[in-house]
Amino acid sequence: MSEQSASKGKTIGILVAAIVAVAAVAGIGYSQFSGSSDTPAASGSGDIQATIQDGTQTASASGTEELAEGDQIVATVDGESIKTSDVLRFMQSQNINMAQQNFEDVYPLALEQVIRGQIVINQSRGANLENDPEILKQLEGAKKHIINTVFLQREVDTQITADVLQKAYNDHISKIPDVEERRARHILLDSEDKAKEVITKLNDGADFAQTAKENSVGPTGPNGGDLGYFTKDQMVPSFAEAAFSMSSGDVSSEPVKSEFGYHVIKIEDARTKPKPSFEEMENFLMVQMRQDILNDLIDGWQKDAKIEKFELETSQPEPAAGEEVPAAEESN
Repeated sequence: MSEQSASKGKTIGILVAAIVAVAAVAGIGYSQFSGSSDTPAASGSGDIQATIQDGTQTASASGTEELAEGDQIVATVDGESIKTSDVLRFMQSQNINMAQQNFEDVYPLALEQVIRGQIVINQSRGANLENDPEILKQLEGAKKHIINTVFLQREVDTQITADVLQKAYNDHISKIPDVEERRARHILLDSEDKAKEVITKLNDGADFAQTAKENSVGPTGPNGGDLGYFTKDQMVPSFAEAAFSMSSGDVSSEPVKSEFGYHVIKIEDARTKPKPSFEEMENFLMVQMRQDILNDLIDGWQKDAKIEKFELETSQPEPAAGEEVPAAEESN
């Protein structure tokens, strides 16, 4: 089995485990997304939608159900339709990033779990639990939680703008110290004499990359000794000292000894390490800002709230099953 095939198999195995784990809990995964059809698609799902829309069938099995443009009925369970949009929402609920996955591999697994979820939904309908006291109590608790969550999300979102995010990025970047990098090639040899012979060849005009391929005993030899970019602390001390004392285009005039052998070094480039872009930092900054804003909001509300604390009784009853505990933090 090739390395690529093994990696692909491992990825699908993880997806199967994740999907089955959610679907096994009485179809909860499916019930989370079985609402409005205008739920945003998962990250990277543009490719999914394009794939699904190829040869889209706009009529249901019975020919009577109306579908949104680009949607398609892909299965029925006891007459209940499952659409491509349902499968997409399931993928979204499982945080499956389709930009990094093969749609043809993931789709059948997701569809199967949506079908299983619909089976549970169909079965539960016959239990007539809509007015069951336990159900009503849990629904009331869930309602309070949803209200709290949506309220906090909206309060936080009003304070996050493009300008605020840009300022946070600029502040963060300004605190990252400049770090020097080198891009180098090297030829690793097992004796000092051989290293000196190679240096002589290079001084006579031999191509460094070709000489590395022909002579280096290190693992980078086949690709011309290319080490890519690195910082000083990423290399063994003797190599790092030599490399960072050289400028772009320089070739070491003497062999550099390390625990691995004798190195002949060529510096391809010297630069300051690029700092992460706004796009790379955006999600991190968003999470950090949301938490900071949320804490500030709650701290402010707490100052204005009339709070009384009482001595703890020696014996406290346990909360009743399904009783809601007031949330102090945003759910996401």
